[in-house]
Amino acid sequence: MADLQDVTFVLASTIAGLINSAGPTPCPVTIAPGWPTADDINTVMKSRKAHISVYPQPSISSNTTRHEWQWRALPLPAQTLIAQVAGVHVTFTGSITLPVNVAVVNLGQTYLYQPTSSDTLTTLAAGLAVLIPGASSAGPVLTIPNATAEMEINIGAQGTVLRENVRVKQGYQIIIWATSDANRSAIAESFEAALFAFNWLTLSDGTAGMLLFEKNWVEERQEVEGLYKYIILCFVEYGITETAPAWQITSIKRTIN
Repeated sequence: MADLQDVTFVLASTIAGLINSAGPTPCPVTIAPGWPTADDINTVMKSRKAHISVYPQPSISSNTTRHEWQWRALPLPAQTLIAQVAGVHVTFTGSITLPVNVAVVNLGQTYLYQPTSSDTLTTLAAGLAVLIPGASSAGPVLTIPNATAEMEINIGAQGTVLRENVRVKQGYQIIIWATSDANRSAIAESFEAALFAFNWLTLSDGTAGMLLFEKNWVEERQEVEGLYKYIILCFVEYGITETAPAWQITSIKRTIN
């Protein structure tokens, strides 16, 4: 799910990636979510390094919810199990990716088998043969003597559905702590413009947060002599989401009057 911490870590890791791709910086740079302690900053200053903190600002947020609460399906995992039908024979190939259901629908009846971690293609075919009257198996081949042309072999994986419960516009403070104006400027130039070229940040649950620039400024020698700060304020608008498991449908029961 996406939440305050997830967005903070994604913003910090995005900045780190931009700095790394921009090439060498004039001094080593550390990047961390949260507000640094005085000891952390003193250590950075003494070692002539630089630090970037990514901090969600308390009370700088607003509720921007404007969508109904609706579940939507996320992309399904790749299906690696294949069933090939030839007359009365069903041949299983590929590999079994769990969790998965295998359903045989024939003559109005559904026979469902759910493989476990100990199953192979051979035991899958044997398991279905036990469930289906008159059926047999040999290796990964299932034989159903009374199979009809309308027989279906359906393979259904377990997927995930996601729902956005609320949308938040959260303020973030990005601070460069450096030991010189030259280092501060070079580090800012290595990521700031590229960061705001992103309209959206991809979050861990597959959703995206809108990145919005607010303002920036510099501060010098306020807490510690020789400390140069570059401060960026921005907003990220994102949805707080929850997920739930959901299965693909492998058979539909029909009642005809």
